[in-house]
Amino acid sequence: PTLPRRAVVRGLSYLQGSGGKDWLVLEGSAEGEMWQSLARVPLRDLTRLERDLLDFRFGNYVEPPGGDSPYGDGPLPLGIQEPVFQDVPLTPTEPVRFVRLSVESLIYDNSSPPAEFRGLSELSIFE
Repeated sequence: PTLPRRAVVRGLSYLQGSGGKDWLVLEGSAEGEMWQSLARVPLRDLTRLERDLLDFRFGNYVEPPGGDSPYGDGPLPLGIQEPVFQDVPLTPTEPVRFVRLSVESLIYDNSSPPAEFRGLSELSIFE
């Protein structure tokens, strides 16, 4: 176990919630059972106007017509989705052996469940 001081997250993509607010959450544990918070940093915090403009422009609930493409390409993502890069200072209170990463995303009922990951290029932890 060690005291991690910094984390680098690169190339993270995830399903963004409809509430316009998302947080990157890093937790640590010495034994893998009891988890302590290492960091919780905002990834996205849209105003009501910004959310409305994105909904109008990209239509979050639009299904592409015609199904699969005959050319073998995948579906086009709707909305603006840039892969996340974060350099995060960590604040452990005790030494940890395990680190877990999640994204909480605000949804319509004001809860913030874990978001679905689509990709992650790198998670590096530094002492």
